Amino acid sequence: HREVFLSHGYIESNGMFVKGPVVPECFDRSEIIDVVFSLQHFEEGERLEDMDAVLDLLGGLRNDPEALIRVDRFEPVERMRKRGLLVRGHLVPDRSGFCRHEDASVYRAARSGERTDSQKLVLRIVKDQQPIGRNRLLTISPLGPEETLEAAKSLYLSSEVFLDASNAYVGAKRTRMSRQTAWDRVIARLFNAYGIMTAETLASLLSGDLAMREVRACLRRLERDGLLVKGHLLRGSNVIHWATEEAFARLGHAHPRADVVLAPSDSLTTFLRAAYRDILPETGRYVVFAGSRPIGSFDGRLSKTGLSISDVVGEEGCRDIITSHARRLGLAVSEDEEGRVSDWEIMEFYRKSHPGV
Repeated sequence: HREVFLSHGYIESNGMFVKGPVVPECFDRSEIIDVVFSLQHFEEGERLEDMDAVLDLLGGLRNDPEALIRVDRFEPVERMRKRGLLVRGHLVPDRSGFCRHEDASVYRAARSGERTDSQKLVLRIVKDQQPIGRNRLLTISPLGPEETLEAAKSLYLSSEVFLDASNAYVGAKRTRMSRQTAWDRVIARLFNAYGIMTAETLASLLSGDLAMREVRACLRRLERDGLLVKGHLLRGSNVIHWATEEAFARLGHAHPRADVVLAPSDSLTTFLRAAYRDILPETGRYVVFAGSRPIGSFDGRLSKTGLSISDVVGEEGCRDIITSHARRLGLAVSEDEEGRVSDWEIMEFYRKSHPGV
């Protein structure tokens, strides 16, 4: 029977006969995760050049550490915000963070839709008066305070309005980009950042912004445009995985070696929780990786001057990686264990290497 299927144009993939534009190779899950980590620019010599490069990769940042572990020439997010380069708003994947004005326009186009009369009115006020603070908006709006704030919140969630350095409302600049083109661009960026995922993982990252049929339609368009390939890439699975050409070429050849600490808010943590939830600890804990292998976790609290940690669990070497992570961030590390607080190390690296912060 095998020869019959092959003679009719089928190919063998993952123990199945399949037909159509699919790649036949399959790989272990660890090899797929290796590719995901290899695309994060954690390795020395592979870090991104500057903040524009990391914003190109991720489309926005939650905080400074998300950039610090990936770039060589770092600039604090708040400084960029005060310079008018970044605004705060609702990003993709679903999280609040900081992005450039051009990315805000893409998110606005992607989330465009019908607005209520209240939303239209509040948006018109913001556009006419921007930047406009919360109190002034409430004073000018003919609507009641509750209705005005509810409309402003909806506009924020739909990426129509963002917040500037003074936390005043500003409208996202209009673009002629269609909703479909905007989503194609957003999803292409997600694939460039993470390399390989299923349609279900992608839908989870988008948190309901797109229906599954729209997700699949977008994947087909990106495949047609030559960005993506698809196949039963995970050995033993009958679920289709989609991958960029670059990510597919790395399968079986990626060997990430960088030690890294991922915060609960990091974009890679968000992706891993959607795609490989079982390799992460419970929500809210920092995760310590040796390459792409999780070797420990801890509860942490980050401030401008220090990282307070507790309940550290993991393999030997885990604490050394935490110390190294703090060194890169230029933070003091303190451990709260059974009521005893002992300073590990106080680093002045951050202030010396980033004067004026």
